[in-house]
Amino acid sequence: MAAARVRGLFGPGAGLLEVIGVLVIIGAGVWQLSAGRITLGGLLVFLVYLSQLYGPVRGLGVLTGQVGQSGDGWVASCGGVGSVMVVLVDPAG
Repeated sequence: MAAARVRGLFGPGAGLLEVIGVLVIIGAGVWQLSAGRITLGGLLVFLVYLSQLYGPVRGLGVLTGQVGQSGDGWVASCGGVGSVMVVLVDPAG
């Protein structure tokens, strides 16, 4: 029950941190833009690159959560991959 509560709070909390981070970056970019240190195009390109980064980072977070839930099954599958690698590297072994 406690684990479900933590998972229920983690998703919205992570989303809130993401929004706050984007707002801070946009604010810093507008400040740099008003000071003449960057152009509007430079700010927009940076924001596009930043938006492309969120998907893989979210995927990594989901993967980490799945590995944590799988328990001993994940460890056993890693051992199985090691056995396959030994056979591929040294077929006689």
